[in-house]
Amino acid sequence: QNCRGLTTRRFTSRVTVSGRRRSADGLAPFMMLSDLRTPEVGSTARVIMYLLRNHLQEDLCLYDPYDVVNDLENFKQEMAVAVAILVLLTQGMLQDVCFAGIMAACPESCREGLVPIRADEFFVYPDPGFWENLAEGRVFEGQTLAEMDTDFEGVRAAFAKLFNVLALKFSQHGSEHIQRTEVAMIGARLKPMLSSGGSAVDRYSSSNASRRSNPGGAARVPSKTSSHLPPPDLDLPEEREPLDKGGQMVHEEF
Repeated sequence: QNCRGLTTRRFTSRVTVSGRRRSADGLAPFMMLSDLRTPEVGSTARVIMYLLRNHLQEDLCLYDPYDVVNDLENFKQEMAVAVAILVLLTQGMLQDVCFAGIMAACPESCREGLVPIRADEFFVYPDPGFWENLAEGRVFEGQTLAEMDTDFEGVRAAFAKLFNVLALKFSQHGSEHIQRTEVAMIGARLKPMLSSGGSAVDRYSSSNASRRSNPGGAARVPSKTSSHLPPPDLDLPEEREPLDKGGQMVHEEF
């Protein structure tokens, strides 16, 4: 299991962060969860991130469950103020115990904002056999889930909520026209969330207001896997690498 020994495991994955900009208040309205360790999936996640940013003109943070699962309490705070949480569905994601732990940790008040995106043609939706195996402990080890303060029922409830809405689609190998059309459809679901005035927007707005009125207060919960977007007027670079203050391409290793 990838997450065995949660209290002692060290970060060993190499992640290329795709941008540096934070929103003015240190928060981004949208979060996206994706496997970043698999090169093709990680590249797909960053393409979606850039296209969505250009389409919505809104900031977005990208996280790998593997890299944030050891700090669930702080990550809950980030999820609690997000307007929407995009979840990239790729092969093997439902069997990833780190992803299961993150989903179970998602506050129930935020689960209405879960937006599943099928970004892998080989992803298989859960069938009755999957739910049965999950309940009987044949998908995850109970002890591993307990280390993340959850259990089989907690994971089942979170997964059930995730698949309670129609998943959107992004074609990894689609043409530029197809991908931009699919991103427009994703954006069409996200835009009403920004203007609906619902609880998610209220939480995000309240958190921003609090930070503006208390600039010396606690900073946004840091994460080595968060990928903040470049300014809206910056074109997508040919090589999707972050820039340092001198404008040079850089890599980050963890």
